[in-house]
Amino acid sequence: MPKLRIKLPTSDEEKKTVTRNLTLNGVKATFYNGNTPVHTIYVGGSTQSNEATYMYFPETDRPCVVEVPGFQGYLTPYFNTDIHVWRSVYLFAAEPSAIKSIQVVYPNNKAESFTIQQSGEELSLMNHEGQKVEAKRGLIAGYLLLCKDFAREAGAVAGINRDPSQKDAVLKSSPLAIFNYTTIQNQTTSIAIYPVPSGFEDVTINATPFETSTTQTELFWVKSNRDPYIWMAQDIVLRNRLKKMSDFLQ
Repeated sequence: MPKLRIKLPTSDEEKKTVTRNLTLNGVKATFYNGNTPVHTIYVGGSTQSNEATYMYFPETDRPCVVEVPGFQGYLTPYFNTDIHVWRSVYLFAAEPSAIKSIQVVYPNNKAESFTIQQSGEELSLMNHEGQKVEAKRGLIAGYLLLCKDFAREAGAVAGINRDPSQKDAVLKSSPLAIFNYTTIQNQTTSIAIYPVPSGFEDVTINATPFETSTTQTELFWVKSNRDPYIWMAQDIVLRNRLKKMSDFLQ
């Protein structure tokens, strides 16, 4: 923010249009020193080149084009007021060394459930009955590294959260899998994964002069016990994490 610089004032021709857009869509940003407001600006959209931003400073004659010297891009996204855009996409994140255990539960196939426990340099694989099972350390360590964080899709809250009946229907259904994390500070996080009926999304489009093909990914609902919302996650994020006990014994 200290690097904001006025590039030039808006011209007489664009002053009316820019002022109208700022009035309808602008974001008011106030800077404070302690509890005292010391500076206010109104932030609008980008210039046609997308390399500067229209802003208005109270008590000046007209909006100005504002830039950060050396920065290629406009600044509007940095003044987004949607709290969910600012939130971390990680439902869980920790260094592998800080994870005491990961339990992966398959409610509809309990024999494939497992737990990885970590104590210092020792890694242990336990079956669904809590019995230790011999497995390659490399596979266990690799899975622990893969699952050190758990991300959901970025952006606004999914619309299903605004419909209590649909949200309850998902939460009352049987999860595909449940991830239970415990850190070395004994902080627990539980993340349930639910399938989305007919839930697929096009993620890439390959176009040639002769044909067009798309690649799809399956979608899932994910719900953390530490978050009130249901979020969406893609198969490309989850599939490698959905290992089963039998995968470690091959």
